[in-house]
Amino acid sequence: MKSKIFKQYPLLLWVVVIALLLLIAYQVYSGVHLKKVGIPSIFEVEFTQTILTKETSSENKPSIIIKPEISNSQIQTTSDDDSIKLKIIHPESINKKLLILENEKVEYPDRKMDMDSFKDYLKNGNFKMAEFMLDTAIKKQKNLNKFSNAFPSDITEKLNAAKNERVDYPDRKRDLESIEDYLKNGNFEMAEFILDNVIKQQRNLRGMTN
Repeated sequence: MKSKIFKQYPLLLWVVVIALLLLIAYQVYSGVHLKKVGIPSIFEVEFTQTILTKETSSENKPSIIIKPEISNSQIQTTSDDDSIKLKIIHPESINKKLLILENEKVEYPDRKMDMDSFKDYLKNGNFKMAEFMLDTAIKKQKNLNKFSNAFPSDITEKLNAAKNERVDYPDRKRDLESIEDYLKNGNFEMAEFILDNVIKQQRNLRGMTN
């Protein structure tokens, strides 16, 4: 049917051929032109109309935004400046310890500093250190709650030993201040460690004088 039409109207055949040639030439030219201006494939980049695309070159090329490898559940975009903020998802162990910390809350001088350190580790994704700070804060609170009226017996004995066996040395005052600070903050382990050092140093010095 088509061949009969073209035989009857040969001019129509030439029009169709010329149109096809022009279409092919246009496609070739377009492909070469896109390569010259350096516009990459749409599968590689994303063209946006946000504040990030305002800086364009003299050739008026659109800015190229590389898509971050973060899922939608992990990021949120603000309407003001399109900045990306990470949503912190706490591990279950941290959530449980946060509840314990608040339910057993006991104020101590360094508590705010401990909580600031915890938040800093959390924001930076260092969950191991964040959990360590939580464990430390919980232990301090338990110590202060349990021994609110008196120190543990072993610490009391060592305090008496340091006092009764007193031998002055240059750093003794600083050591005792450290012990007092640790005790106030419920860090009995470090207080006892410093106490042991004080007693040992005093006994060393006493042995030298005898």
